[in-house]
Amino acid sequence: MNVLVIDVGGSHIKFLATGHDEARKFDSGPQMTAGQMVSGVKALIGDWKFEAVSIGYPGPARRDRAVSEPPNLAAGWVGFDFQAAFGCPVKLINDAAMQALGSYCGGRLLFLGLGTGLGSAMVVDGTVVPLELAHLPYQHGNYEDYVGADGLKRRGKKKWRKHVAKVVALLVAALQPDDVVLGGGNVGALKHLPPGCRAGDNANAFVGGFRLWPNPTAPRTDGRDDETAARRDPAASERDATQCNSGADQSTLNKETPMQIGMIGLGRMGANMARRLLHGGHHCVVYDKSSKAVKALVKDKAIGASSLADLVKKLESPRAIWMMVPGAFVEQLIADLLPHLEPGDILIDGGNSWYVDDIRIARELAASKIRYVDVGTSGGVMGLERGYSLMIGGSKQAVKQLDPVFRTLAPGLGDIPRTEGRNTLGGTAEYGYLHCGKSGAGHFVKMVHNGIEYGLMAAYAEGMNLLSHANVGNAEQTRDAETTPLRHPEQFQFDLNLRDIAEVWRRGSVIASWLLDLTAAALTEDPTLAKFDGRVSDSGEGRWTIKAAIDAGVPAPVLSSALYSRFGSRGEAEFGDKLLSAMRFEFGGHVEKSDGK
Repeated sequence: MNVLVIDVGGSHIKFLATGHDEARKFDSGPQMTAGQMVSGVKALIGDWKFEAVSIGYPGPARRDRAVSEPPNLAAGWVGFDFQAAFGCPVKLINDAAMQALGSYCGGRLLFLGLGTGLGSAMVVDGTVVPLELAHLPYQHGNYEDYVGADGLKRRGKKKWRKHVAKVVALLVAALQPDDVVLGGGNVGALKHLPPGCRAGDNANAFVGGFRLWPNPTAPRTDGRDDETAARRDPAASERDATQCNSGADQSTLNKETPMQIGMIGLGRMGANMARRLLHGGHHCVVYDKSSKAVKALVKDKAIGASSLADLVKKLESPRAIWMMVPGAFVEQLIADLLPHLEPGDILIDGGNSWYVDDIRIARELAASKIRYVDVGTSGGVMGLERGYSLMIGGSKQAVKQLDPVFRTLAPGLGDIPRTEGRNTLGGTAEYGYLHCGKSGAGHFVKMVHNGIEYGLMAAYAEGMNLLSHANVGNAEQTRDAETTPLRHPEQFQFDLNLRDIAEVWRRGSVIASWLLDLTAAALTEDPTLAKFDGRVSDSGEGRWTIKAAIDAGVPAPVLSSALYSRFGSRGEAEFGDKLLSAMRFEFGGHVEKSDGK
């Protein structure tokens, strides 16, 4: 179906038809009537073909007709027969509702249009609900008086921005949306978007207009008065998915929705995470005990802080502060920060803390109305380029507020093929970040992730070690009472190239992975791994994984074995091994053999 979408505004009439990329427009204003609008569109329509019309109307609408005259246009809209004027079916809905529908990605969306007035609409679980919030009482007038175009002109940008932040906060508290989109021509006048908001695109009004009609790649409505139903089609287009969670052009997206964030801890990961945020258009205030690390980030356009108090002072309220420090230092850092924080601020622990501690810390901070978010962060030193996989725990509202930051840090879709059927599920998981649940959930998922990492690494190491001994049959065989004989040495006479084996496994093998990529890189650099002693550390997550498995009664033999092998690599089995030798000597007179004998 070819659809003509018309976006009626207080300063311009814009329209676009199916199969065309560039909208056409003409001036509007206080003298614009419905008839003049129709005549103006017809005069410029040219050879565009259409079988149906969608109209975004700057006022309340019901049954595809205007309910009241628009405040910024001339009279004559109420009772006008648009279907007769265009000679085809017409759907007319509130303009903010049409743009909300075009911006919708799932859940509960609140759309606020900062234009000539204040447009408003919600989309709740796929159903469009037009709202008329502009004339609700606010201070000495109404919302529109303070955040509309006149409010901006009369009060100036600085005061107008503060009122926008207050109005958004009031509406978010009342309506409890999952997603807030600010659209309209004046959204560009905001220095920073209010917490938890993303900037809309006026072009989404056309997307919403197309979605009003039956279409293989768009939602449709059932025509129910003010509560126009708009259910997302399972085959929603790639453009719709990209609009909601784009990873393909994150720099562009996040320059439209910048956030200010503090970053404490500028080690290998913290510094690169700050750089990725800066490259994505965000504003970072950074602190580290090393002034050299701070200065390096300042060269990358970060704002340096000389102390924790200075960092907090340089952040606008409500603050978001990311702590990227070892788990052993987190609670002391929080204690040092707490006197400087205010209710509504958010602390983010992006390190490898124990999820049990997260649950307690979140509860304790809630007493001071400080919000706490735990983020399991995977990506290592390659995260600056590749992005970071983020597993997030905390309140839904706090996590949503931080969404622009998570979206920038995460890899996005990239060049990884989409999982079959995933495009019908929605959400952020395929973009590399996920709100896993309440406080502790993020680090719980990351804990198990690291336990699996231990097991995978051990499997590669054990397999490669066996391959490295595939030529044991070529060596002279020891024959004594203390050595198990190799009965068929001819079966172990392979001189294998481990460097090439790791590489060939990367190509189409079922055990291909990023860990295997890193293995291949290490073996290419030095097939003997001469600079390593084989002492393998563990930072706690593997132990916590095994403890959780025991507490839950879940068998985890592979993960347990991988953890214990790390203990052995550090000589922790030495006394036990000595005792084994001692017992053998006591009951059988067995004398230890030295290395090489």
